[in-house]
Amino acid sequence: MSSDVITVLHTHDRMHMPMRPSFKMIALAALILATTACRGVSSGGSANPPAEEPAPPAPTREDLLNIIGTADDGWSPTLFANLRKGMTQAEVAAHFPGADSKLPFVDVKSDTNGIDHIQFYFAKHEEPGTLPYLRSARIYFAPRLSTDGAFYDLLVEVSAAKYGPYEESDKVRQLLTWAHPTTFRVAQLATHVDYWQSKDPVTYLRLEVAF
Repeated sequence: MSSDVITVLHTHDRMHMPMRPSFKMIALAALILATTACRGVSSGGSANPPAEEPAPPAPTREDLLNIIGTADDGWSPTLFANLRKGMTQAEVAAHFPGADSKLPFVDVKSDTNGIDHIQFYFAKHEEPGTLPYLRSARIYFAPRLSTDGAFYDLLVEVSAAKYGPYEESDKVRQLLTWAHPTTFRVAQLATHVDYWQSKDPVTYLRLEVAF
């Protein structure tokens, strides 16, 4: 075999031999990894994201008394002490901003602990040209409270002290209804599942009162 052939074969063998990393290559790779890690931490890419803020505590008995009140406070919950049947949307909005949206059912957010939102229903008068009037209102408690058994027991207790006795079976199925003995106004405590506000159903405990 000629020397030219031998030279080609040796060159071919060297091309297929595994390359051993040099010290410089190892140092460069380590530098790249360290730089990437630093960028991840500085841009919020930490493996330990900040913990979520704990949910507010459930309303206490005092909180519920400030929302619902007692029998001495009248039929409407204390939260609605300034509202009367027949009020227009603008009049209700003076106490609950946002209630004047011109829709029959109006949702208003609440900052009161334990309440997610309030919904007002405005009925239409039979006489043409008259403004819709307040007919009922609903207090929707925060969804997280719908599975809180201790809160539900307390809510039923405070509501019953205001509106009257109830059947235990009604409490179990979470549908309690009271009627005023002379005005026949209705109050109802129930579970409500909302399928419209988000892609997943949301469950609320809801207290409704008619005006």
